[in-house]
Amino acid sequence: MSFKFAIYRVVLGEDSMMADDVTDHTQCRLGQWYNHGEGQQYFGQLQTFKAISGPHEQVHTHAKAAVAAFHAQQPDQMVTALKEMENASMTVIDKLEHLAIEGSEEVA
Repeated sequence: MSFKFAIYRVVLGEDSMMADDVTDHTQCRLGQWYNHGEGQQYFGQLQTFKAISGPHEQVHTHAKAAVAAFHAQQPDQMVTALKEMENASMTVIDKLEHLAIEGSEEVA
């Protein structure tokens, strides 16, 4: 959520971040948890965990595109990229919710 908030601050003109400054999916907190942290340690073997990577990467890809479109003064492309970012984000959230259920069943 904090990542998306930073993107919305840019497109609302409250931050001057450029597209090259948008972190990729390995650099954010979720990416660190997923690739190097407890996520990988505790859930790495689960299919639901593995299914998070693609949509998570898409969140960052579309966020970068939205910021680039904003700075290029291409509002239609910016809105499309923001919608795609939100769609991918909802998929990530859905996968995380399923992971919580699947992970608790594995522990039980």
